[in-house]
Amino acid sequence: GMRAPDGVRAAVVLLRHGHRTPVANLTADWAEVALWEALLPAHQDLFDLRECYPTSMDAKARASSRASTPQEPFGLLTGRGLQAAYNTGVSMRLWLGGAPAVEHVRATNFLRTQYSARGFLQGLRAPSKSVAVEVEHANACPMGVYDRRRAGKAGPALASLESAQLTPEFKA
Repeated sequence: GMRAPDGVRAAVVLLRHGHRTPVANLTADWAEVALWEALLPAHQDLFDLRECYPTSMDAKARASSRASTPQEPFGLLTGRGLQAAYNTGVSMRLWLGGAPAVEHVRATNFLRTQYSARGFLQGLRAPSKSVAVEVEHANACPMGVYDRRRAGKAGPALASLESAQLTPEFKA
């Protein structure tokens, strides 16, 4: 497979959450709840990941953040989404030729993004509790950052990222 070029000293990884359940149950149908619950990762797996890779949110912020505590099973990462994040971490570790030192991990306050980060770290084989997943607090992730449909153009953060991808350094 492909390997990182010699001399790589740092890498930035942007990871979007993977397969998830719908944000809300729009039908109020218990059969739909059961369908989505069956796709969630095992509670013990989620507990183990949370213990290995804690977030920076304290208990008070977690309790007060409506978006961080969805009504199960809605708005959560599925087992398939968690596996995809893990596989991405494994691929990155293989590309780098081993488990790198991880200095900074950031996620939104949504549990699906936090577990995507945790799954990635597990696949990367980042040392347990070596770095907390820094979490932005309640609703701090504006959709306009990456939503092209808003005003018919990319938000400033996406535009900046897209222009960076055109540089020779990025393509190398």
